[in-house]
Amino acid sequence: MRYGIVGCGMIAQEHIRNLALIEGAQVVAIAEPVADCVAMTKASLGAAGDALRVYSDVAGLAKDGGIDAVDGSG
Repeated sequence: MRYGIVGCGMIAQEHIRNLALIEGAQVVAIAEPVADCVAMTKASLGAAGDALRVYSDVAGLAKDGGIDAVDGSG
């Protein structure tokens, strides 16, 4: 399942760590306007962070057709 994350602060980082424990779960996109949070998220995803699609707002994320579910932790 491909996930989009809205807001990538500390609670979202915990959600991302939990998703990594689920077989087949992938974080593929985020909606986050803060560059430091984007960098933190990419780093936490390791190699998968290179392919992460980043949107500055939730409207951009909502238009991404490659997402199966959204986590709105922040």
